Amino acid sequence: MPSQQQVILADFHRVYVKDRGDRLGAAQIAHGFIEILAHRAGKQQRTPFGVAMFGDPQRPIPLFLRHSHNSHLAVKQNARPTDGDCAANPFGAQRGCRPWHGNGPCDARDGRHKVRGGDMPNGWLNSAAWRQSASRPTRRIRPRCACMKAWDTGPRDGSGFLGDPGHLSVSRKLSSNPRNPAMITRNAHDRKRSEERKIAATVDQALGRMTLDDKIGQRLTQSWRGSIITASVIELIEKLRVGGLRIEPYTTEAANRLSYGRKIDTTGFIEPEGYFKITETYWRAKHPGFNITAEEYARRLNRLKEIAMNRSSGVPLHICTDFEGDFSHDFPFDGIHLFPANMGLRAAGGPSWARKAAFATGRQLAAVGVTMLHSPVLDVNINPDNPEINIRAFTDDVQSFGPYAIEYMRGLHDAGMVATAKHFPGRGDSSVDAHAELPVLRADRARLDAVELAPYRAAIRAGLGAIMIAHNAYPALDAADMPASLSRRIITDLLRGELGFGGVITTDAIGMGAIARRWGIPTACAMALKAGSDLVLLKFDDELRSQAFFEIKRWIDDGRLTENEMDEAVRRILTMKARQGLFRNGGAVDPRKAGRTLRDPEIQELSEEVARRAIMVLRDRKGLLPLRKGQRALVIEQMVIPEFVPNNQWHHAHSFGEAMLDQSRNMINMDTEFGATEDETQLALSLLPEVDVVVMTNLYWRIYPKNNAALVRAIHAAGKPLIVVTNNPYPMGATDEADAVVCAYGCVPTCLRAAAEIIYGKIKPRGSWPLRHYPQPV
Repeated sequence: MPSQQQVILADFHRVYVKDRGDRLGAAQIAHGFIEILAHRAGKQQRTPFGVAMFGDPQRPIPLFLRHSHNSHLAVKQNARPTDGDCAANPFGAQRGCRPWHGNGPCDARDGRHKVRGGDMPNGWLNSAAWRQSASRPTRRIRPRCACMKAWDTGPRDGSGFLGDPGHLSVSRKLSSNPRNPAMITRNAHDRKRSEERKIAATVDQALGRMTLDDKIGQRLTQSWRGSIITASVIELIEKLRVGGLRIEPYTTEAANRLSYGRKIDTTGFIEPEGYFKITETYWRAKHPGFNITAEEYARRLNRLKEIAMNRSSGVPLHICTDFEGDFSHDFPFDGIHLFPANMGLRAAGGPSWARKAAFATGRQLAAVGVTMLHSPVLDVNINPDNPEINIRAFTDDVQSFGPYAIEYMRGLHDAGMVATAKHFPGRGDSSVDAHAELPVLRADRARLDAVELAPYRAAIRAGLGAIMIAHNAYPALDAADMPASLSRRIITDLLRGELGFGGVITTDAIGMGAIARRWGIPTACAMALKAGSDLVLLKFDDELRSQAFFEIKRWIDDGRLTENEMDEAVRRILTMKARQGLFRNGGAVDPRKAGRTLRDPEIQELSEEVARRAIMVLRDRKGLLPLRKGQRALVIEQMVIPEFVPNNQWHHAHSFGEAMLDQSRNMINMDTEFGATEDETQLALSLLPEVDVVVMTNLYWRIYPKNNAALVRAIHAAGKPLIVVTNNPYPMGATDEADAVVCAYGCVPTCLRAAAEIIYGKIKPRGSWPLRHYPQPV
């Protein structure tokens, strides 16, 4: 006799699961994907009311239900779009969701009431539900929700990042009793086991079809830049059997052996028997791709996925990208809605904002066909001089870091995305950019446990699906000259063994300078796999792609890598893909939905709200803010690096200047390179007598660390009042010479518009200081 639980609807304010025995039954229902069905009044027909997922009762995790406003779902479920409210709608929770027929925010005109859940200690269900008023006839009780969905993150081994299927059914008494109980009978265990058997069978069948070459290809994630389907990317899939593509916005690196602008030495590679190269494309490096619609991009990704599914192995591609906020948005096209960097999400308020932003980001990317995101950054930025992490981290405070990281991860999971936490075991205390040389983090093991490893332990417990390994060295964990990405002690012994992580492990981009110089890229790829990584991220467009493939094969042929090791890793990769349902259709998406999702007004409103909540005035020594429209301003805008700006109507190189002009026409506009040249500096100084105040950007980005700080100092020395707009609260952005500093935590259009609104007093700064160990500039 299966144990039972009771859903109690009490005083219209809470819905919770009251345990009747075994605390949700870890063996039977933990991590189950639960579908709740509600009887229609007076009928035997059952209508979907919602879905949710329970976490491990030993580590209670709040459940989350989201209201998906999709009309096709409403039709499918015979639910007419009506005036309704789902209190857990990530866009509607703060302001009430908009009804489909446009009559204004939802209310209780038809007798429904918002119901919010608790924090799920010992069984609280953090969700939303509708309960009819006791004064209403019982025949009026029926669900009107088109779809309410949630995924939690599953077990600590990473296998449940999209929720392991389980099933619960609800039989609801229809009465006017405000404590109306609904008995839930549980058969989640059988459903879960059934789905697990199906996934395992799918993976076994795929492994049985795969040749050694197929397995090698599966362990490499390679780049597709821009949006043109070249012979090169087709041969990457067909001949090198690549397992995944990392999409990027610019055309290609032109087969020129450049990694982050530096030449990569490929000497020392000996071509084995059977070696071949694939076609290369010789286009200009890092030139922006042409602006493409979301619908067309989705069609092209679908075509690549179809090519992959037509291989003899029938194994789908995983599609991944970087999308951290601020400068990091590797699908920038068609007006996609962007968010501040992670530190801006921390400044915006509680962890729920991180989840909402991640969910909106994940929805948009999933709509065009992305399946895996190389986020969130779990580096605790305790070194303010860190040139690479800084605002990519949520904070420097390890105590508050975990909730933001976990909520961001869950937001991606809610959207159906695999979250990839990085850069394990943590590089927030680095003063060197790993792209140029090998950073060595000389903390002892106790400090690593207390700071760097803490967010990973929490995320793994919460069901993290994938982890990216750093290229830093950690003498407390391995040799001082051994990058973590090549270290078996760090990947296999620490991450797999001690921390118990069972999900997918990938390297960071393997083309880092120190690695290339010492070992060479092909050998480093094989070393990373031997150390325990499942995937190698290989971002090249030249013969290094073939060299890496054949070097891994050489290691297998001579026994340095075993086929058993290959099979274990490939099984984890295939399981990840099977859990996402990629084997059903290769992960193809409906291109028509891609554009609709990117143009969703609720996502747009959320991106604007987050930007306005995050922005701060770090200081205003002379009381310059807000500007009066009678004050004439010189507005100086950095030209953001071309590959980070799609140059369309939504996002272009003069977005800040345009936002300022929306507030006032009493200004002179000029631009500079990302770091002003001498001629540009002299022009700016010559214009100072014509204006009352200077407003300029001093943005910072790790790839181009020489920003506009020198121009800030030159204008300050000339004695003109100066307001700086930056994305970075550290001295690299908030230079001491600026009289006033507005920190937007992002260079994206919503952040720049919010900065212009702050400068002219249209809105008030609402951000809170996100750092604990570094004081706010004054």
